[in-house]
Order: sequence, then structure tokens, then C-alpha cells
Amino acid sequence: MNFKSLLVAGLVVVASHTDLFAEKVIRIGDQISLVENDPETIIANYIKAVGGEAKVKAIKNASMTAEANFQGQVIEIKTIADSENTRMMQSTSVGGNVMQKKHYW
Repeated sequence: MNFKSLLVAGLVVVASHTDLFAEKVIRIGDQISLVENDPETIIANYIKAVGGEAKVKAIKNASMTAEANFQGQVIEIKTIADSENTRMMQSTSVGGNVMQKKHYW
């Protein structure tokens, strides 16, 4: 998993909890302005918010767990990435039983 993949994953998580990609209407008196966030500004603000480019580039490992409940069964997808050694593991489990496990290296 490379730097861009980690950054995109982080943006998706942040965007799901905020209006990061939404257009904003700013009213100052009688004047109305529409501000649209462009991708470069969003990425720059995200990098600044998490501590700067040096700290983001220092990230070597990432882990993500997604969980869903479908007809009473818990489905869990776990992804672990190690960019330093170019390895990644992804597993999918249903009801606590591993159904699929992939290793990339």
C-alpha cells in the first residue's frame, strides 16, 4: 500500500464524518458566495491537520477494519498494510469464521 492509497483512505474516513467535499455558502450581509473545495485544497488541509507532510511520510504501517451487519451475521473485513516491506494482508470473516484471506508480497 503506497502513500497515495493511505492518503485516500484517510480522506474517505474524514469525509464520511464531515462535509469535507460539500459546497459551502458564505453570507456576508446581502452578498452570497459559493465556495467549492477543490481536491488540492482538501488534500493540503488534511495533511496539515494530521501534522504535516513529514509525519504523513513517516507512516509505515496501516490497519483498517470494516464491519457490517447483514441479516443477523456480522461481516468483518480487516486490512493490514506494511509499506516498508511492501506487504499487505486482507481477511474477510462472517460470524467470526474466516472465509477469505489474501496475502500480497
